[in-house]
Amino acid sequence: MIKEGRTRVRVERGEVRWQTGRTTTVVPGPWISRVDVDPGSGPGTLTLHLLAGPHPPAAPLTVRHRSHQALAGLAAEMTALRPTYPPYGTRPPVRRETTEPWPVPAVRSAAGRLTGVLRHGTFPQKSAAFYTLFGLPVALLALLLPGAPRWHAPAAWAAGLFGGYLLTLFEHALDLRTRWILRRRGVTVQVPNPPEVFRDSEGAGSYLYRFRTLDGVTCRHRSGWKARRGELRYDPEDPSRVLASSWGALPVGLLLGVPMFAVPGVVCAAMPLVWVGEAVTALF
Repeated sequence: MIKEGRTRVRVERGEVRWQTGRTTTVVPGPWISRVDVDPGSGPGTLTLHLLAGPHPPAAPLTVRHRSHQALAGLAAEMTALRPTYPPYGTRPPVRRETTEPWPVPAVRSAAGRLTGVLRHGTFPQKSAAFYTLFGLPVALLALLLPGAPRWHAPAAWAAGLFGGYLLTLFEHALDLRTRWILRRRGVTVQVPNPPEVFRDSEGAGSYLYRFRTLDGVTCRHRSGWKARRGELRYDPEDPSRVLASSWGALPVGLLLGVPMFAVPGVVCAAMPLVWVGEAVTALF
C-alpha cells in the first residue's frame, strides 16, 4: 500500500483500489494499460494508465511517494494484474465508490453496541448505558436552573461516569461477579499439582491448569495464582468461569484495588447525588 496525503493506493483481490478522500476508484486488472514509475530527483511518481473505455477517470491516475522501492513494488503488483491474453467476453467495469463521512459509521457502530448492551447486557452494563443516555440530557437541562453554578451539573455527570468506570475496573480486577456466581453454583475439582508453568514473550509466568468437567469435557485455565491444595472452582453452566483457590488472590486484590479504584470510584459516583442535593437546596 502507498499512503501519501489523502491518497491511498493498494492492490486487493485482483483490483487496484485508488482512494482519494472519500472517493475510491476500483480498477480491475483487465483495464490496466501500463504502469509507469518515474524515480525523479526527490519523491518518485507512479502513474497508472487505463485502456480506453466507458469508465472514469479519463486522465491517468498519479501518486507521489518518497520511497522508490515502495513505488516499484506496487507497480510490479499492478503489472501482474494485467492478463497475458486479451480477456474474452465483458470485462468487469471500472467503478467509483464513495464512503460515508467518518462520524456516520462511528455513530452507527456506537448505536448498535449500545442497543446490544441495553438488550443483552448485564445489570451493571445496562445501568451504565441508561445513566449515559438519560443523565447527559438532564445535566444539560440543569444548566438552566437558577441558583446553583452552571458547570456543576455536567461536571457531576462526568464524575459519575468516571466513577462507574473505576468501579467496573475494581470488579474486573477482583473477579467479583465470577466469585459471586461460583459461590452460588460452583463446582470444585482437583487438578494435577504442581501445575504447568507458562511464560509469555516478556518472561512473565502464569500457571496453566487442565481439568475435567462433570460432562467429561477437558478444559484449560490460565491463572497468575497457584491453586491451594490443587483445587479449582468452575461454573458448570459456563466452564470458562474459573477461579484458582488461593489465599493471596483476594487480599492482594483488595490491597491494590481499594485505594486505586474503589475509593475514588465511590467518591466520583457520589458526585451526582451531591449535585442533586445542591440543586434541591437552591430551588427550595
